[in-house]
Amino acid sequence: KRQGTLDVVRSVGNVGLYLGLPAGLFVDRFGPQLTALIGSAVCSIGYFLAYSSTASFLPKSTAMVAASYFIAWHGGAWLDTAAVQATVKNFPLNKGVLLGLIKSFFGLSGSIVAQIYSGMFVSDSQRPGGHLSNSTMDKGCSPRDHHRERRASDPPHGVMTEKEGPVSILLFLSISIACIGCISAFFLRLSSPSQRALPLAA
Repeated sequence: KRQGTLDVVRSVGNVGLYLGLPAGLFVDRFGPQLTALIGSAVCSIGYFLAYSSTASFLPKSTAMVAASYFIAWHGGAWLDTAAVQATVKNFPLNKGVLLGLIKSFFGLSGSIVAQIYSGMFVSDSQRPGGHLSNSTMDKGCSPRDHHRERRASDPPHGVMTEKEGPVSILLFLSISIACIGCISAFFLRLSSPSQRALPLAA
């Protein structure tokens, strides 16, 4: 049942991610800067809704979480569209190489977020091998020693628990995407023909 719920959320999120026509129409008329601002706002709102639902501030249901991911990943489509148009316009002689670089970063972003989650939101006791073996009692430990070892394995004060980590990463994504998106949009501009870069290689 849990895997089925994850599949639904992932599928709905992918629909939002690859529904890029609105972003394409918008960027052709208003440019990449405003498109990136809207994309960062939409993406941030989507992850905040997912956080609110997971943290029980909003109804916790599959439909609510799926809708949140649709919004968040659709914002990603707007950000990607803005970056692609700015690259094509500013680097017409090297657009193939740079578009490949953009798509590589876009594809690797999930792995980067996974490393951030593992490093910042997972305690040592939650990592593989970090849990106590069920055979502790078979090694001559008394019930009191077993209880003491279990308490020692509890995450210290201030460390995310197994339930808090996935919730907190959503809030982290919401805030970080809003900040980074606004900063990036400020520098994302189309250059004039005389300012455009020369080829990277002869």
